[in-house]
Amino acid sequence: MPHQLQHHTGTGYLRQTLFEALNSEFATINNDDSASVASMHDSFFPFTQQYKPGQKGYVELFNQRKVPEDEGQHLQNVYPSFMYRAKEFTKTKGGMANVGKLAYLADECTLVSDASNNSGVNERIGRHLMDEWSHFWNTSSTFLLQKTPSLDVLFLESVKVLPTLHVIVLRHPMTSNSWSIPSVAMAWLDACVHVLELLAKDKVEWYAVVTYEALIQYHDVVMEELMEVVHSGQRRAQSTNNRRLGKNIKQSTTLRRRQLHLHSLNTNSSEADSSPRTPASYLIPKVKSIDLWEKCMAVPRCKRLLNELTSDVFPHLGYVPLKEIPGNVSEDLVPDVADDEEEGGEVIVDDEADSDDGEDMTRAKRMRQLATSYLTSSPGPITVSSNFGHVLFSSEGNALKSLRDSRNSSFLSIESGTIGHHPPAELVSTMKKILKRQLMPRPKAFVNKNKAKGSH
Repeated sequence: MPHQLQHHTGTGYLRQTLFEALNSEFATINNDDSASVASMHDSFFPFTQQYKPGQKGYVELFNQRKVPEDEGQHLQNVYPSFMYRAKEFTKTKGGMANVGKLAYLADECTLVSDASNNSGVNERIGRHLMDEWSHFWNTSSTFLLQKTPSLDVLFLESVKVLPTLHVIVLRHPMTSNSWSIPSVAMAWLDACVHVLELLAKDKVEWYAVVTYEALIQYHDVVMEELMEVVHSGQRRAQSTNNRRLGKNIKQSTTLRRRQLHLHSLNTNSSEADSSPRTPASYLIPKVKSIDLWEKCMAVPRCKRLLNELTSDVFPHLGYVPLKEIPGNVSEDLVPDVADDEEEGGEVIVDDEADSDDGEDMTRAKRMRQLATSYLTSSPGPITVSSNFGHVLFSSEGNALKSLRDSRNSSFLSIESGTIGHHPPAELVSTMKKILKRQLMPRPKAFVNKNKAKGSH
């Protein structure tokens, strides 16, 4: 029986990396036929047998049928896409205090939230959703991958009809602000509190939480652990005689731990003197993100939130400043000074395209000047420390602890005790308190004072 992998809020990089890792890791169980191990959504898949590249009408049909990033949200009509949510939110002026709910709007469905009394309904919804998605997968594959920019974890967990692993990717909110609002940290906090509480309350059976920064900086370690999460979830299903049991896989940890050649971060070039793009290049904020970051820092309320997150939340995720700025930081990665602007604005979803590689030592020097020796709320490049270069939280915490214990003690400086089945209660509690303070209305005297200033 196939397994479903839900990939939440990251880039297509993790989807491609998981796809290649699964094909490499599980090829032996399919008689070395890696093509039948994993399948990613392909919006043109139903037409690949009838239309071939170069055939008449191929390009026109391809342009009509291909959806952005082949994301599952565009290949179904069961729940609203993120773009639709954003447009309706802006149209109805939902307010910045509620913007974070866009990320998990489907979880707010009463049928899902009261799943114990609606299991039959949820199963019908899940089968309808699977039927729609199945047209765009090779359903003979063992693993079916679905990428989504949202955090509708509870919804997808409640309506699942296959064993489902949720891989949830967290990223520093200001370094990649694809929502195009200065107050994106507020939305990030709201969505994170929602998801981490679900995990803490055991609402999700099979999951792993990673940071994008760790995936980039400590790629091989993170992928090795994600493969262990897959194996462990399957073993756990076998041991409990789960009716959704997958294939019987018995391999030792030692045999499974092999080097994975997954996704090259370097760019090939015919120029002999061209510098390859380094992993750190992917962690450099782009101009637009830096501009919005500067605007947030110019608004007292937004700045206070960033200060609190920096001191009380980000350390739990391992965030530290990126000190080694690569020399090949391209021009569009380096910030210009932004004008001060009041907090607020529309929610505009912007697919952040990769920049062209290139050397500009002067601009790289400017970016280096933003780097600090300790983490601050001011704009600058961010990564995670080696102690956090791994899966953060997972339903397979015991398996990951055993994996880490089996490593050579000099293999990074990861303590096996830092992984758990749940996010730390202290972290969730702190985030909830910060969110509550942010949602409190400002004193009327303060509001009137601001209005008085605006009248002059």
